[in-house]
Amino acid sequence: GIFDTVPEGHSAEAYAAQLERYSRCIGGSAIREFLHALTHNPGDVALLSEYKAAFMQRLEPLKLSRQALRVGKRFAVIAAAGALAAKLDILPWSVEEGFASVVQCFRAWLKNQPKQQDLESADIIERTRNFISRYSMSQFPLLETVAAGNFQGKMSGFRKVNAAGEAEFYVMIDTFREEICKGVSWRKGLTLLHQLGFLQRSTKGYSKEVSCKGMARLRAYHIDARILATVDSVA
Repeated sequence: GIFDTVPEGHSAEAYAAQLERYSRCIGGSAIREFLHALTHNPGDVALLSEYKAAFMQRLEPLKLSRQALRVGKRFAVIAAAGALAAKLDILPWSVEEGFASVVQCFRAWLKNQPKQQDLESADIIERTRNFISRYSMSQFPLLETVAAGNFQGKMSGFRKVNAAGEAEFYVMIDTFREEICKGVSWRKGLTLLHQLGFLQRSTKGYSKEVSCKGMARLRAYHIDARILATVDSVA
């Protein structure tokens, strides 16, 4: 490390204090130069988008999941800033060296993540939980309220209170397929939620027929409220 060889005439303590003083005087010099260059040459800002796109092309062979792709875009911001700083001679390496280093860091992150299949499963749980949590009161009225015709507005499903006083959610079929599972397989979503015990199916399929006095019968997906307490992991 940096203290393996202490300069002659210095103790380790004095050397550390000197480094601290110097770092306070010149700390952040690269970022100051970088910001100065951007503010005086606005045209260079456009290069950031080009560098980000170029970096993302490096990740295409990895066949990333949606979650890993989002993280990759954050690494792309770092790579783009480093590439521009290198082009402006603020950093002492080439654009290619910077890209290669950030790709290596991303690969190290990716190696320590769950399998892609697990990431996709976690995504479906997260989508369902976030949707119900966000709209539980505004788009999931009580079933009795709907039956009485006292609800106005967009309805993504409804709530029922069971004998134990717990809320149970019924998600409209189109809502689940077209909104919650937009861009992913809704069939896989139903299978996963059922396997984890969050979706209660009927003998005829994943949807249940629901009825209440004063309203027509309809089919919906019965989601257990326990999903709202789920942490971002797959059981």
